[in-house]
Amino acid sequence: MSAVQRISSQITDLIASGEIHPGERLREVALAERFDTSRTTVREATMLLEFQGLITREPHRGAVVKSPSSENLQSLHLCRRGLESGAVSIPMSEERLRAVGEALRELEVVTAEQDREKTIEADRRFHASLVANYNSDRLSQLFESLYREQMLYLRTLAAHEQEFEQDESYLDEHRHIYYALVAGDRSSACRYVTSHVDETYSRFAALTPAEMKTALRAQGIT
Repeated sequence: MSAVQRISSQITDLIASGEIHPGERLREVALAERFDTSRTTVREATMLLEFQGLITREPHRGAVVKSPSSENLQSLHLCRRGLESGAVSIPMSEERLRAVGEALRELEVVTAEQDREKTIEADRRFHASLVANYNSDRLSQLFESLYREQMLYLRTLAAHEQEFEQDESYLDEHRHIYYALVAGDRSSACRYVTSHVDETYSRFAALTPAEMKTALRAQGIT
């Protein structure tokens, strides 16, 4: 990973964690000092994030974090759907299948604890365990990048629906994927992955502007 990619990843983490909010300006000097790098590297990193659709350029302000939008989420969701459905459509080793099962059990445990942040992280590990079936570091890194970009949307959806705390179907969507893989039914696993990713997107896209604003406020984002 190059220095520019590393810095862009670290900035994405700050946005995903809520430390940098939508609409906030990315200050090159402060970020360069924080990450002990040059302003040039930070500037190139923000250009990469702009290409990825995470930030925009505004007159007299420079790089600004984009607010959540259904349009940006749609592109992220299509990339994830293709990546994950492809991963479960190829044979999976017993070792890889065990890793998916362990990730599912962890997800069940933390969901029962009703800790939103831990659940989002466990969800990431479950889906990462699917993508690991490619046995490709590059594709795993692509997934991590896509998921980090989606985290703001996932937090917004969770704040609105409290899906992790109340909705058992959230876990069932993951269980269906795993048990289809256990049965060696890759076609069904692919269908379940597609359905799960599509369902998450459709719930977010259905939020009204007022609901979006309320959910963002619940995260401390105004």
